[in-house]
Amino acid sequence: FVSDFVDFSIYVDAPEDLLQTWYINRFLKFREGAFTDPDSYFHNYAKLTKEEAINTAMTLWKEINWLN
Repeated sequence: FVSDFVDFSIYVDAPEDLLQTWYINRFLKFREGAFTDPDSYFHNYAKLTKEEAINTAMTLWKEINWLN
C-alpha cells in the first residue's frame, strides 16, 4: 500500500467546538458501520448505547485528539 510509505498531516483551521462535533458524529457513523465487523479492533464500540458512544467519543476527543 502507498500508505505504508507516505506520512502526512492535515491542519484544519476551524472552531474547536465544530471539530469536536465532527469527531463525535464520525465516531457514531463508524459505530454503525466499520465497528460492526467482529474482526475490527474497534468492534466493542458497536455494542455501546448511543449515550455511551457519545460519552466515549467525548472522552477520546478530550484525552487524545484535543491535546494534539
